[in-house]
Amino acid sequence: MGNVISLSEYKANKLARAENPASLREIQPLLTSDLLGRDFNEFGNQVFGILKLREIFDRHLHFNEEWKHYILCLLEDAYLRQSEERQPSFRENINLLKQYILEETTQDNKRDMAGAFTILELMRHCPANEESSLPS
Repeated sequence: MGNVISLSEYKANKLARAENPASLREIQPLLTSDLLGRDFNEFGNQVFGILKLREIFDRHLHFNEEWKHYILCLLEDAYLRQSEERQPSFRENINLLKQYILEETTQDNKRDMAGAFTILELMRHCPANEESSLPS
């Protein structure tokens, strides 16, 4: 059964957990060498990259909710790109997420955030994306 607590108590507990660096999980590195060798034209590799982004953000930004919206938008755009119509919003959503990464990067998470930025750049500059951005 759920407990009813005040909003101020919830926020205080959330801030205490966010400020405690010991509560962060220190597990194996999130970025591996096989990531750079993937072809991000393929749907499966796009999903792999997006899920890797989710893993990075969940580790470092787990108390923020905004990144979840960006991840869902990227997943939707990746799915829609599989149809004949190319979605120009894919590049726009990548750019929005890159801006968000720059805002949320700190000294503690800069290595993983740089990796997330690299994943987005690889997805943005894949040949299928480049063709869809050329003027007609």
